[in-house]
Amino acid sequence: MKRLDIRQRALVLALAPATLIALLLAFYFINIRSAALEESLQERGLAIARHLAPASEYGVFAGNRPVLQRLADSALREADVKAVTIRDGLGAVLAQSGESLDPALPSKDRETVSASLERGRVLVFKTPILQNQIALEDFFEAPGADAAKPVEPAVIGSIHVEISRDELIARKARLLLHSLLITLGVLLATVFAATRMSRGITRPISRLTEAVEKIGAGDLDARVKPDSSGGLGALETGVNEMAVALKSARDNLEDRIAAATVELAARTREAERANQSKSRFLAVASHDLRQPLHALALFVAELRDKMHTAENRALVAHIDASVSAMEDLLDSLLDISRLDAGVVEPVLCDFPIAPLLDRLKADFTARARAKGLKLRVVRCSAWVRSDPVPLERILQNLLSNALRYTSKGGIVLGCRRRRKSLRIEVWDSGRGIPEVRQKDIFQEFVQLDNLGPGGGKGLGLGLAIVERLARLLHHRITLVSRVGVGSRFAVDVPRLSPPPAAMSPQQAAAPPARNEDLSGTLIAVIDDQALVRAGMHGLLTAWGYQVVVAGSADEAEAQLQNLREPDALICDYLLHGEETGLQLVTRLREKYGTATTPCILISGDTTPLLGQQAKAAGCRLMHKPVRPATLRTLLDDLLSARRNDGLDGNSDRGG
Repeated sequence: MKRLDIRQRALVLALAPATLIALLLAFYFINIRSAALEESLQERGLAIARHLAPASEYGVFAGNRPVLQRLADSALREADVKAVTIRDGLGAVLAQSGESLDPALPSKDRETVSASLERGRVLVFKTPILQNQIALEDFFEAPGADAAKPVEPAVIGSIHVEISRDELIARKARLLLHSLLITLGVLLATVFAATRMSRGITRPISRLTEAVEKIGAGDLDARVKPDSSGGLGALETGVNEMAVALKSARDNLEDRIAAATVELAARTREAERANQSKSRFLAVASHDLRQPLHALALFVAELRDKMHTAENRALVAHIDASVSAMEDLLDSLLDISRLDAGVVEPVLCDFPIAPLLDRLKADFTARARAKGLKLRVVRCSAWVRSDPVPLERILQNLLSNALRYTSKGGIVLGCRRRRKSLRIEVWDSGRGIPEVRQKDIFQEFVQLDNLGPGGGKGLGLGLAIVERLARLLHHRITLVSRVGVGSRFAVDVPRLSPPPAAMSPQQAAAPPARNEDLSGTLIAVIDDQALVRAGMHGLLTAWGYQVVVAGSADEAEAQLQNLREPDALICDYLLHGEETGLQLVTRLREKYGTATTPCILISGDTTPLLGQQAKAAGCRLMHKPVRPATLRTLLDDLLSARRNDGLDGNSDRGG
């Protein structure tokens, strides 16, 4: 099909279904008509035999051969009747007309008769001749006596009618011929119509192709005569306009080059300014990127609380793990992009190093095997204090760098316990780094020359990102390398000694069980995103809280008009309109005459200034996407502190 031109393809597409339909209809018609003809011949043979049987009863009974012969001769005059034989009850022939196929009868050409019978050219119908008997006792039965049982008629002979199928076969042949002629006529008509259609389609396309080839060869005066309508007409006009534009561009090329040179200088300066603002833009663009993940995390948490079977809870745990992985990946990408803006703040926490090493092993084992290298990851049970996302990115870049510059041998990822730190090391058996170049490789866009086999050239940013992230986390990076032997990169991370009690991932992800009745605790949620409102409402309601949701400041005031002061506020920082979440919280607090209403401010903006403003307003700041377990813990802490201060809803406010 690929070797055919467009005209031939159009013909094939038109003929294929038409041919199939015509053949199917012809086959169906022939089968139906053949079956009808066969059935008609069968019925004629049976009718003739059944008609002769009662007419022959007296002649057979009386042995009147002349009468029987006349019956046989008269039946032979019927169309297609080849022979008629009348026998008595013992099988003796009483009358016979025509050339019978019965082997017991003489025949001039027995071989021909037998061959015709074998080929199914003759149908034989046999019908018994019955004698109806009446018992003499029936005439002497007393009136009212029980009627005698009917006497079964006796078989006194048989009728053999032989019908020729020659005419039937001839009619079938004519039927097949006519069907084939009709099918051929349909196909010829289809070919004619498809040919006319393909010409109408391919002719303008051929003209377009010819014109485009001329224009491509440099003949910008070539034009297409627009004589088509619809899409082809628009395409023809477009090709002509393109030729005019190209000719005009070629004629004015020198002037445009001079103008472009001046414009290029101006745009170069503009690009430099844009590059400076790019990092600032990426630093604040995370709000819109984090918003759907924030809503998804809330829905997953709500779903987990509604799952009761172990299988369903395991499935939700997998979904939650995937959402967490997406959150970590998004955080990593955005944090790397914001390094130049200087707005990335590490989120330090205590965590075991073993899961991080396991993830790195799973990610890089296949890549190492593909290069014929062996990757060994030494397990470690230590706990460290760091930000796991930037730390994992540091080790990912170090492993990627080791794979790129190692052509044989292997790579080792392991840990050494120092006095107060854990040194995480990446060893490789690559070609090594000259001492004079060891400081240069941590700069942007710096790469070593002469990569080994299989090494791919990158942008030279991997180790520069490692150096900046390590400086951000206050982790020291060291390098020891010998040319022809290999290299060792190490990062020193603060170590916890002794480590805290370990908990399972399910325990860490699931919120602690609550037994208290929270139905009287009113939580107000203000967010301009409908998905976030729905997710937050379902999650808080599942936890047992009374929830009021609003999409704006005015809607929030309307929702709370006839209600008491909420026990806590959960508010998005960026709302539609000019008012921010902080300003809305301040207004609601002034309405209720208190400045101590607990408030959780949620935002995708991670700039330090917002954190300072939230702290000054007495609000707790959480960055999107919010982890439900963290939200529940923080909300419980705020409500517990409020109850301990005697400011809960049971003190002086009505329901």
